[in-house]
Formats: sequence, C-alpha cells, structure tokens
Amino acid sequence: MAKNISESSENSFKFKNTGNKTVIFPLHPDNMQAPKPKLSPQLKQKAASDPDIADVVSPKSVQARTTSPRREGGGEHRTHPTYRRGASSTGNSARMPVRRPKRRPTPKKKGTRLTGGHLLSFVAILVILLIVGIIGFRKNAQAVILNGETVGYIKKTTTTEEDFKKLIEAKLGESLGNTVYVNEDITLKPVSSLFKNIPANPEKVVTKVCDAVTYKQAAVSLTLGDQPAIILANSQQADEALAGALKKYKAPEGQYTEGAAPEGHSNPEFAVAITKKDVQVDGSQVLTLDEAIDKLARTQQVSKIHTVVSGETFAGIAQNAGMTESELYAANPSVIDGSRLSVGTKLNINTIEPVIPVRTYAVVTTTQTIDYETKHEYLPDKPVYYENVKQEGKEGQKSIYTCTPYVNGEVEGQPIVSETVTAQPVTRILQEGTGEELED
Repeated sequence: MAKNISESSENSFKFKNTGNKTVIFPLHPDNMQAPKPKLSPQLKQKAASDPDIADVVSPKSVQARTTSPRREGGGEHRTHPTYRRGASSTGNSARMPVRRPKRRPTPKKKGTRLTGGHLLSFVAILVILLIVGIIGFRKNAQAVILNGETVGYIKKTTTTEEDFKKLIEAKLGESLGNTVYVNEDITLKPVSSLFKNIPANPEKVVTKVCDAVTYKQAAVSLTLGDQPAIILANSQQADEALAGALKKYKAPEGQYTEGAAPEGHSNPEFAVAITKKDVQVDGSQVLTLDEAIDKLARTQQVSKIHTVVSGETFAGIAQNAGMTESELYAANPSVIDGSRLSVGTKLNINTIEPVIPVRTYAVVTTTQTIDYETKHEYLPDKPVYYENVKQEGKEGQKSIYTCTPYVNGEVEGQPIVSETVTAQPVTRILQEGTGEELED
C-alpha cells in the first residue's frame, strides 16, 4: 500500500505506509495523554489481517509510546525515542527519527571551580597547620610542678630537678643568712611552649617557687633560764640578740659602771644560765633579730622589798624604782623622815624590771702604789767602801676594783675584788765594791 495518511492537529498522529508495514508515531511526544486515533477502513482491514499492524495501532501501544516520566524537580521530560523498522517492498529498511525537545542547560554553580587563588589558600592553610603541629608537639619548655600544681614555665635547659631544688634552697638561704632544706619535691616536666606564658627571665618563676615552698633551716635555739627557747638563724644572730636586749636595760643609778666588770663577766649581763643549741626547724619558727631582741628585753611591774645600802638616799631609791617620793612614802607609812634612813632599812617599792634577770656591777676603783726592789751589783775591783747607784728605782701603780653585783636593782652576793697593774715598778740597781781598802 503506497499511501500516506496525515492529519494536522495538536493531538493527532501521523501514519506512513512504508510498504509491507505501517509505522505510527506521536506527532507531539510532550502530550501525556493521546486521543484514540481515527483509522481508515483500509487500515482497519489491514490491521485485522496483520498482527504487527494491529499491535502498533492498539490503544495500549499508542498510550505507552506517547507517555514518558517527568524528571524530578525539573518540570522537563525526555521522550524516549520510538523507532519501528519497516521493510519496504524493495527490501530496504527505514528509520524514522522522533523529534526530541531541547534540554535546558543546567546552571553552573558558582564557587565550585578551583582556581589558582583557591589552591594557594589551601596550601597556606596546610603550611600553617603543619607549623602549629610541629610547635605543638615539640617539647621546648619545662613546667615547674610543686605539690601536683604547675607554678610556672621556664625554657628547656639541662638543669635537673635536683639542681633546681638546690637553686631554690640557695636563694632562700641567701635571704635568711642560713642553710635551708626545702620540704617538697620539685618536678620539671617537658611541655610545649605553644600558648604558654614563658618569661624570658626565669627569676620570676624562682621567686614564685620560693614563696610557695615550705622548708626547714639550720638554726640556733637560745634558752635563758626557765624561759621558752628563742629560735634564731645562726649563732651570730643569737649573740647580737643578747647584746641588743642588754643595751635596752637601764641600770639604777650607782649600780652600773660602764666599761668596768670583773674578769669573766660583762657589764651588764643576764643573771641566768644561757644555752645555745643547733637545731633544724621550720622557717616559720625562726625569729628575726628585732623580734628576738624584743622577747629578751621584756619587762614587768613587780612589788618587792629594797634594802638600803650605804650611800643611798630616799629620793634616789624612789627614782631608781620609777616612783615619786610621795608614792614611796605611801608604800612605806612607817617612814616619817626619809632623810634619816639607816643602812639595812627595808622599803616596799613598786618597780619595773626585766622578765629575764639582768646583773650589773657597781665598780669602785682605788689606786695603790707598788714598791720597787733594789738590786746589788758587787765589784771586786772596787774598794769595799765603793757605792754607786747605777739605776734609780721607781714605784709602780695598780688599780683595785671592787665590783658590787646587782640583779634587777638589788645587791646580790659579795663584792668581787680585782686589781690591774697600771705601771710596773722600776728596780733600783746599786753597785758596791768588794776589794781591799787602798793604803794612803
């Protein structure tokens, strides 16, 4: 059958006779629902006798070829091409192309293209991360740990934990003037310096550690009589504390002679036994020099009986006790006339005296002469009547000290007498002849 069948409308189909077979295809594949085509009587007769044609023009076949799925999210669809090969009477085959709709171009996403600038930025970030990683994992500092807590950071050195502890002990010992022993263990832990405050001068960290540690130090325990012991840094400070406390003591008038004291004594001096002992104690127990002097020089107000000695007056006794004459009269109502005191009279006085008794010496000095000796030289070549003073003699001189001891203003014990030669005597040398008497 050489006959073309065509029909132009929006929902129509085109039919074309190709010889032995007739090809039917949709004119507009975008239509999802195609109407049932109108068939000519010849085509109906052909379809009744030919199964191939009947299959092509059946409603189900037409519906399947004219319907295609839509793409998700797009609104566009693609019609699958439908081809039917038909053999012509000459034996040639023909392909009928299907008109396809144009695809809309997919919009390009901005920023997804990797440019040279992006590559440089990526490399720079990698380099920075690499540097940070190297620094972060490189342990170029040391954490100073005390009692499990980090006190500070120092630069990495070859200093050992023992050396660092000795440095702290030396620093504390320098400030205290004594040997120090730190109680805690000090740990140096290697760490990274990244994001850590590491001072250029480790002296700041050393100072913080010195303030944080506890320590024991070699010290001297100073005990006077039955008083509690006083702890000082060393023996030298103990001696300085004793001397400083005695300087604060003011001896009553006539009971102290500056610069004079019996042999083996000082003036003034403490009237109790003094014991010094080396100890190791916590630093908090060690007193400063001023604190020790204040403790040794403490005073107290007491009431006691004073025995009048030769040379004392009523007014002098009141003054030495820190009282007025009226107060002394009130304390001693039996005394009517203070100017008529006799030696040995006992008076009630209120006075301030040191807690640790202090001894002073009232020294009376007298001078005595020392006789010189005469030495004889005998000359056999001189007559017996010959005499000659070869060297004149000269008397010497000595000082006699009578030291009366006072303890807190009261006489204690017997006077101590000592003497010192101030000028040695010069021996007189006399020459005498022992020969025969010459004749006239």
